[in-house]
Amino acid sequence: MQYIRIFRVVVLVSLALSLIACCKCPAPMVTEQFVEKITTPFRVTTDGSVSSIAKGSDGSVYLGGTFTSASLVSGTGVLVDTYLGFPLNMEYPQVDGSIFVATSDGLGGWYIGGDFTAVGDVSRERLAHLDASANLDLDWDPGADGFVYDIVVSGENVYVSGTFTSVAGVAQNYFAVLDSEGQPGFLDPAPDNTVQTILVDEHIYTGGTFTNFNGYVRGGIARMNLDGVLE
Repeated sequence: MQYIRIFRVVVLVSLALSLIACCKCPAPMVTEQFVEKITTPFRVTTDGSVSSIAKGSDGSVYLGGTFTSASLVSGTGVLVDTYLGFPLNMEYPQVDGSIFVATSDGLGGWYIGGDFTAVGDVSRERLAHLDASANLDLDWDPGADGFVYDIVVSGENVYVSGTFTSVAGVAQNYFAVLDSEGQPGFLDPAPDNTVQTILVDEHIYTGGTFTNFNGYVRGGIARMNLDGVLE
């Protein structure tokens, strides 16, 4: 591991000044400690070509070329600072594919879903759980045979929806409720097409492109009781 101390002036300060100019907010303190939060292998990309590289006496590396922006390679998912929008933790494993949804697990970690086949160097079929230490949860591996569009965590249940027809090897059409171990739980609803979004409060709301839900006509929106009974 090495501390990446690139763009200390060019990126961080320029970004901070541009934000100040736009929002007229107090200047953030861009410190060495802030820069050194990034402790990843060397992952840098630009939008052009690099024709010159030099190293300063303080250990900083400076790039020159035809590019107009430079950034750190994050993969398709990255934590960012809510103030500057700068990546906070580049130690998260890169995802091989697209992430369509990321949902907090309430404990500092994240459930992610989308159209990916691996997280880091571990196979994961469109569903994965990352813990608060940026590690892939090796015990949570349900897998889905189609895209995952939404994930909602409520209590110990994880509600997922998408284009899939199977989760964890069990037939689950477009919607599934998983337990803490990633296994399909007590609900087995039957929409006839994609469920794109979920809301869980005193009821379970689902929205999507379906026209039929549990054998009843429902045009794109359906509501169930928490025990799965369609209203």
